[in-house]
Amino acid sequence: MRRPSDTSVALHDGDGAASRPLRRRARVLRILLVDDHAVFRRGLRSVIDVEDDMAVVAEAGSVAELAALDLSAAHPFDVALVDVRLPDGSGIEVAERLLRAELAGRVVMLTVSDEDRDLYDAVEAGATGYLLKEIAIEAVADAVRVAARGESSFSPQMATKLVAGFTHMSTLAGHRRGDVHLTKRETEVLGCVAEGWSNRRIADALHLSENTVKNHLRNICEKLGAHSRTEAVARGVKDGWISLV
Repeated sequence: MRRPSDTSVALHDGDGAASRPLRRRARVLRILLVDDHAVFRRGLRSVIDVEDDMAVVAEAGSVAELAALDLSAAHPFDVALVDVRLPDGSGIEVAERLLRAELAGRVVMLTVSDEDRDLYDAVEAGATGYLLKEIAIEAVADAVRVAARGESSFSPQMATKLVAGFTHMSTLAGHRRGDVHLTKRETEVLGCVAEGWSNRRIADALHLSENTVKNHLRNICEKLGAHSRTEAVARGVKDGWISLV
């Protein structure tokens, strides 16, 4: 159940108008919903609102409604759940714009589309996860927490497609590394990420602290020009730094 605190979070309705503020305990995860199905958004909100550690701070049903929201540094989000198909534009383009705005949030696609192209485009745009709407709605909160930690969250069949795509790229890529140089340790960390390991598991396996693992991941992403762990793996495979074959 929710507990009172000194933290006030302003919620917004579907047209961007602010509704009543909720009193929440500190350090909640701020969630942005972008989906054109109002009933589905209401279901997501009802699930999120019973969690102690997260709150929906804004929602939109279209690209236009999203543009009307105040998503400045004063009203940032931690995780955005975005549909691929929106009535007036692409959710993947929305994800890319949100991430380029540098609001320090993560984006997870939550959609009915299981098309390979949408999956790969979402990863290329920097999405941290790709979930199909067939996921149990109660599992969304856990997926949000995973994304907030900077880890990847994919529906099983989409993860399978992604690994297959990475493997194919690995076969084609050979060892084309260009001007990018990863250290031996960075390559080890990236290989562990490709196996789907969490930061804690990587730290234990390589006898590092979790902060050191995070620093390595930050450096890897900067060197490869990646916005997320998943994109870093894709680029690492494509450039021949790691192999999934």
